[in-house]
Amino acid sequence: MALIVEGLIKRFGSVAAVDGVSFTIEPGEMLCLLGPSGCGKTNTLRCVAGLETPDAGTIRLDGQMLADGARGILVPPHRRRFGMVFQSYAVWPHLMVCENVRYPLRFGSERETPCAWFDWRSTRNGFPISCPVGNSSASPWPAPW
Repeated sequence: MALIVEGLIKRFGSVAAVDGVSFTIEPGEMLCLLGPSGCGKTNTLRCVAGLETPDAGTIRLDGQMLADGARGILVPPHRRRFGMVFQSYAVWPHLMVCENVRYPLRFGSERETPCAWFDWRSTRNGFPISCPVGNSSASPWPAPW
């Protein structure tokens, strides 16, 4: 189930918040968006999640067109099978990292366990130090559903 983003553009007035971003994430791969504040990382993710409407470019998941700015195609967020954890812990400051990641999945149709992404043996005070593939059964917290 590849995610393909091609030529993504998102403008706010005359300001290009995202300007021609393209990437492909194949099944089993992870991608990290790195850059300085204001470079378009969050707006790119908001477009992928369907929280923003791209002005140009395409977003496809497993061959299905999720967004095409030129043709006015926009699949709504609740039909995309994505969850998004915002960068501020002000959303759920009382939750641990895995619980913040797991929270959006409580309401989805597929209840995967993102805790499998973390190696819970390498934690301090319940917060992961690194995020290698690990064993979800090693999580000290029960699933919230």
